[in-house]
Amino acid sequence: MEPVLESNCLHHMERAISHLQRSENSYSLTATGSYSGFLFGYAATYNLNKVPYVLIDESHTQTAAALESTINSSGVFELYQSANSPDIIAPLIDSNKVIMAVIIPQDFEEKLKHKQPTSITVIANGTNTMTSGLVAAYMGQIISQFNQTWLGIEHKGITIESRTWYNENQQSSWTFLTGLVILISMTQVIMLGGLSVAREREQGTFDQLLVTPVSSMQILIAKSIPPMIIGLFQSTVLLLIAMFWFKVPFRGNILLVYAVLFTFISSSIGLGLSISAIAKNMQQVLVYVFVFLFPLALLSGLITPVHNMPKLLQYLTYGNPMQFSVDAMQDLS
Repeated sequence: MEPVLESNCLHHMERAISHLQRSENSYSLTATGSYSGFLFGYAATYNLNKVPYVLIDESHTQTAAALESTINSSGVFELYQSANSPDIIAPLIDSNKVIMAVIIPQDFEEKLKHKQPTSITVIANGTNTMTSGLVAAYMGQIISQFNQTWLGIEHKGITIESRTWYNENQQSSWTFLTGLVILISMTQVIMLGGLSVAREREQGTFDQLLVTPVSSMQILIAKSIPPMIIGLFQSTVLLLIAMFWFKVPFRGNILLVYAVLFTFISSSIGLGLSISAIAKNMQQVLVYVFVFLFPLALLSGLITPVHNMPKLLQYLTYGNPMQFSVDAMQDLS
C-alpha cells in the first residue's frame, strides 16, 4: 500500500511541476519576488542621506560657521542654500526643495561667551512624519556632539527649538491617509480597466465588439468611463472618511484635488487597458496588476521618502504617475 501511495504522490507532484513550467503566471510571480527583494533593499529605507536644508545664519560668527561645518560633515544633511532672512523658508519647503530649515539667532555666539544657554530653531517639513521625526533626532545628535566637542559641555549650551510645519503634532495618519486615496483608487481602477477587455476576450464577445460599427477610440472611451466614475467615487468616499472621521485637515483647493485625481485615474485606466491588451485571460490580468502595482507603490514615496532612495531609483520615479499624485495630494491636503 505504501509504494502505491508514494507512486501517486510522485505522479501528482510531477504534474504540478509540469503545470508550473507551462504557466506564464508562475514565471511572472517568481520574477516579481526576485526584483521585489532588490527594490526593498534599496528603496524601503528610512535612513537619511544628504537631506537638503536651508540655513538662516543671523549671527555670522565663527561659532555659527563651525556649527554649519559640523552639520554638513555629518553626511546626513546637505546645504541647499544659505540666506539671511527667514522669508525664504516657506517657498523652499512648499516646493519640496528642502526638508529642513535651521535658524541661528543673532545673539548666538554672545550668549555662549557668557556661558548662557542659547537655542537654534529647526523647522521640518511635516508632510512625511517619519522623515520629520528623524530630522529632529539626527539634529539632536549633531548638536549634542557639537556641545561636547566645541563647548566642552554636554546637554547644555546649545538647545534645539523644533517645529514641524503642516503637521504640528506629527500625526502619521495625516500622511498615510492622503496617500492611500491614491493607492486604493489606483488598485481598483487598474483592475477594472484590465478586466473589462479580458472578460470580453474570455467570453468570446471581444471579436464581435470589433466588428460593430464603432471606432477603436469609441471603444476605448466606453471602456474608460465606468472605471473613471468608480475611481472618482471611491476617492471621494476616502477623502470624506479622512476629513470627517480621522479629522485630517484640508487646506487646499478642492478643484485642484479633483483635477489631480482625474489626471491620475486617467493614467491608471490607460495602464489597466494596456495590461488587458497583453493578458489572455482575467487570471493573467490579476498577475500583471500585482507585478506592476507593487513597484509603483514602493517608488511612490508613500512608504519611504523618494530622496532617501538611490539616484537611479529616483530617476525611475519620474515615470511613476503615482509618485506625482501622492506628492500633489499631500501638498493640497
